Amino acid sequence: KNVAGYDFIEKLSSSHRFSYRQGINGPIWEIIALNTRSYELYPDASNDDVNTFGKMIDYILKGEVVQVDGTVGGWTLSGKKPDADMTGMALQALAPYYKDETLYAKTGAKVSYADFVKAVERGVLALNNMQLDNGGFGSFGTVNSESTVQVIVALTALGFDPLASSISLTSIGKTVSFVTAGGTHDGVYSNNVIDALLT
Repeated sequence: KNVAGYDFIEKLSSSHRFSYRQGINGPIWEIIALNTRSYELYPDASNDDVNTFGKMIDYILKGEVVQVDGTVGGWTLSGKKPDADMTGMALQALAPYYKDETLYAKTGAKVSYADFVKAVERGVLALNNMQLDNGGFGSFGTVNSESTVQVIVALTALGFDPLASSISLTSIGKTVSFVTAGGTHDGVYSNNVIDALLT
């Protein structure tokens, strides 16, 4: 609220269009940053472009990937395939509302809570489908710790244990696990997302 006299919240509140100027990254990280201490955006009934959590959530949900084969789920900066980094980050932003319908309703998002929950769970399923045999993750064709961490943070923010043998995604009727059959990368064997990070 006061960074050398600069109120970031005032600036972020003043324009929803500004929030997505660089794409889906903007709303994702605005929500994550504002939720670090439950900061509220400043309302302004006279401003049609005033930013809200609901507008940003709707924007993120509108960016859900529809693949060429019709599969829906996950997020990316561009293209028709979900990306582990962007999906993990989007889920981190959406996580506070996942099991709290009252909090979600307060955002003013236009997407129904039921549809919101399905989008979140499709994102988790998309991550599971992107997982490598050793449990790790990559982005833009490169296996790396950052992508793996984004997934771990997303899962734990949603209340899912990355080492659970079974995670129920009840709204979409699926069950997943981020413990794999196992694989060796760079000479090191691992079979889950945590050990893959430690390698």
